[in-house]
Amino acid sequence: MDVKSIANMAVLAGEIMLRSGAETYRVEDTIKHILDTAGTAETEALVMLTGIIVTINRPGQEPVTIMRRVHDRGTNMHRIVEVNEISRKYCAGELSAEETQQKLKNIKGRQYTVRISSFILNILCTAGIAVTAAGLKMWIPALNMDTVIISCIMPLVPGVAITNAIRDTLRGDYISGGARALEAFVTAAAVAIGAGAGMASMNIFLHGGGLW
Repeated sequence: MDVKSIANMAVLAGEIMLRSGAETYRVEDTIKHILDTAGTAETEALVMLTGIIVTINRPGQEPVTIMRRVHDRGTNMHRIVEVNEISRKYCAGELSAEETQQKLKNIKGRQYTVRISSFILNILCTAGIAVTAAGLKMWIPALNMDTVIISCIMPLVPGVAITNAIRDTLRGDYISGGARALEAFVTAAAVAIGAGAGMASMNIFLHGGGLW
């Protein structure tokens, strides 16, 4: 496999990991290990929260540089583990370049793109949770509505993003760390707005008042 194909394969692995919620330093490390299989070429990898840039510089030849924009991100630890295992097997010579490329494409093919802003989506989801909990409260008066709402919105709380923001910052990657912290704040704000809006709308509909 030529060096350009190796660079594309490294970027593909990094893109999957970044979209799945991996820390930027972990993505850079994986990409660098794959790039180093290009032989005597000098390799560099720069990963930010929204993009990846890799370069392979071969003596006496034009350098190969590839940039990939990463638009949407989520959390999927299983995909991160899969990419790590595939990259390790490739670097150890247990997988050919073609097999590695195909396996990575299969992982990417199982990902899906949300066609709505994550901020709006989180608001709609948490609002729906609050409305549903209020509706259940009408049928089951003994139900603790606050417990139901908190339990349901916990998977939406950006705990992994906050943890990764701290880890990236401690490793000196301040741009990605700050971006992740801001992303976590926006997600938390969307969750709070959605839950509050859902509770308020149901209270207005049922009692003609504001928040409980």
